[in-house]
Amino acid sequence: MSRVVCDIALSKGKWGYHPSRRCVRRRLRWLFGDDLIGVTFHDPSKDNVVEAEISVEGTDEEGAVDTLIRAFLEWTPEFESMVEISVAVD
Repeated sequence: MSRVVCDIALSKGKWGYHPSRRCVRRRLRWLFGDDLIGVTFHDPSKDNVVEAEISVEGTDEEGAVDTLIRAFLEWTPEFESMVEISVAVD
């Protein structure tokens, strides 16, 4: 199985469903279930409301990034650019 580590940054601004650490963790558990290995939240920069690093097993990089982007866009941010997902580089 492959393991993917992704960085998540959700910007401050207008959201249809306001992101919080608790809501993000719940969403990640719903998306990945037992394949979610870990979630580490970081103190967000002044422009972000949530920043996190996650580890997921059993998916590829592209699949994980696409899944995360689609999931957080469902929270209807004012701009799509308010959702930033990237593969973490060691």
